Amino acid sequence: MNPHASNPLMFILEADPDRYIKTPAAAVVAVLKAVEGVVAFMWCFRMFDCLRGIVLGRQAMAPIDVFRALLPGDLTRLVLPAAAPSGGTLVAVLGGAAALCVLAELVCTTVEAVAAVLLRFFDNGAALFKATRKWILTACFVLTLCMILSCVPLLMDFVRGGFRVDASLQPLIVCLLASLLLILRVCYHRAAAVVITAVEYELRLGFKETGMERVRLGWFAFLQGLLLLAAAAALFVYAGAEVRYAAAFVLPAVKFFAVWKAWRVFRKCHR
Repeated sequence: MNPHASNPLMFILEADPDRYIKTPAAAVVAVLKAVEGVVAFMWCFRMFDCLRGIVLGRQAMAPIDVFRALLPGDLTRLVLPAAAPSGGTLVAVLGGAAALCVLAELVCTTVEAVAAVLLRFFDNGAALFKATRKWILTACFVLTLCMILSCVPLLMDFVRGGFRVDASLQPLIVCLLASLLLILRVCYHRAAAVVITAVEYELRLGFKETGMERVRLGWFAFLQGLLLLAAAAALFVYAGAEVRYAAAFVLPAVKFFAVWKAWRVFRKCHR
């Protein structure tokens, strides 16, 4: 007789990943991540050209300008209206590092789209998903650090200018807001990495991950969803942006709300 068969603790510790993977919310996440992966793949070429221009010395870009290079011209003027001053060699180096981090995130997002579909529909790809999550977290952390450091020259200019509040302050405000949003993304990616690591563990060994630290994936996902919806509404109502530009913010918002719902199911299965 198997001694584990009659042990009630084994039934408590036995994992059932299908309870939180085979759900409508997880399917929505997988489908939208597939769309996200296609967009990321196309953006890889644009960011590679941008990085090549930086390395060859044809252009110097601040980290905020790296994001401007990704967006269409009309949307760039609405979302990132202020171009940051060059800021010298330091900001140029930070811009090159930021471009490399963005390219790494785009490549990992492309690969992760495949892993998400495999995990949701074919019970495979968890190990790949775990690896991409860690790489995206690392790239996002370095990117955030580059953005924060690029604010220093702008802040120093503001202080030397006698704290004058005028149009010259706009680049600093844009960079600071971008830094805050990137910090939120780091928190989200860290929580997502912890959860995916637990999912991979349970699929591989068949037992619940009982030592998982407390994470707030749902809170970070829900907050990002709200911010994206607010941005879409602001673009459409106040800035007069085209519907397709507003939709570019709505689809990621739906993905984050689906992640929030999937997280609630996952948490319920681990109480």
